[in-house]
Parts: sequence; C-alpha cells; structure tokens
Amino acid sequence: PWSDIELRDVVKSAIDTHTLLRTRTEELRRTLQRESLLNAVTSTIRSALSYNEILQTIVETIGKNFEVSGAIVCPFRDGEIQDQTFTYWNAA
Repeated sequence: PWSDIELRDVVKSAIDTHTLLRTRTEELRRTLQRESLLNAVTSTIRSALSYNEILQTIVETIGKNFEVSGAIVCPFRDGEIQDQTFTYWNAA
C-alpha cells in the first residue's frame, strides 16, 4: 500500500505528464497543418496554368485548411491593391 503522500505524488506526476502530452500533441497538430497547407500551395503553384488560377486555388486551399467560413486574397502590385480579388466561401 502507498502512503497518502506517495499516492498524491504519483497522481500529480500523472496529471503533469498528461498535460505535457496534450500540449505536445496540439503543437504537433498545428505543425502538421502548416506543413499540409504549404504542400498544398506548392503543388497548386506547380500545376496551375495561370496567375489567376494559382491565386484562386491558394485562397481555396487556405480556407479549407483553416476551416474558415470565408477567405479573401487581394493582390498588391507596386504598393497598390489590384482590382481583382480571389475568394473562398464555405457554404456549410
């Protein structure tokens, strides 16, 4: 049998280990999400036929990967916002 102090120390150690594991798992999930997004954008750029297609696919990829309801990409040229924008809207 364990003493109250020994049992308390074991439980505290288990809680600390669980908390650390949860934190590391979340960090890994975010890192994998960023890597997945980067790979998707890189693949898009390599396979796209035009500048407009690249930007539209990038905004859609970002919107889907971040699981947002909408995203907008506004190109800049020489410090000026260009007239054309590229959007993603999740209908769900």
